[in-house]
Amino acid sequence: MPMTSARLLAIGDIHGQVRSLRALLDAIQVKDQDRLIFLGDYVDGGPDSAETLDLVQAMTSRPRTVALRGNHDDELINVLQMPQHFGAWATKRGRETVRSYGLDENTADHVEIERRHGEFLRSTRLWQEEPEAIFVHAGVDPVALMRQQEPHILLWLKIYAAPRPHISGKMVICGHTAQKSCLPRDFGWTICIDTNAKEGGWLTCLDVLSRHCVQADGLGRVREFMLGQVP
Repeated sequence: MPMTSARLLAIGDIHGQVRSLRALLDAIQVKDQDRLIFLGDYVDGGPDSAETLDLVQAMTSRPRTVALRGNHDDELINVLQMPQHFGAWATKRGRETVRSYGLDENTADHVEIERRHGEFLRSTRLWQEEPEAIFVHAGVDPVALMRQQEPHILLWLKIYAAPRPHISGKMVICGHTAQKSCLPRDFGWTICIDTNAKEGGWLTCLDVLSRHCVQADGLGRVREFMLGQVP
């Protein structure tokens, strides 16, 4: 990734693909002056949700790094807070996440996940507004100020057509709606960078200021291109 004095970086949905995340972080070489925003969905899908949370949590100890919450992370927070629902989640949607902690989904309880990552998960944010752009997991209500947004929209909105511009006039950077092309999608006022890492696609980092993209996959391959180009 080309070096500038300071970058505004966003990383899309990781979904337990820690090998892709490590390769991506090695490629982008985050500096102290860079702003880095993770768009959420750290768990479910890939085999290494626990290690992914370890790495993202460690990254948030550096300056100017923010971890947003995705809908999958929110579901995990909910079952940690309501352990009576943990078993049903663990044997279905959360199976790969539970296994990543070295637990059996049929007999596990919530204690180990809570011990390792409960506090960090609850510290994640629903949105981040920077001078240049707004960052969310899924999308926004275009006519509502960020402090007035409904959490369900921020976590769950699917984007299939170009959204209206946000009332702030700022670009919206999101994930959540997986792009089967494995390429970021520029809708004009919204850019989606969920590039299907969950299903073995590519994990994307977008430099919002330069529109430069870096991607990595689970094999450690890395590719770079400008937003809108086909690598």
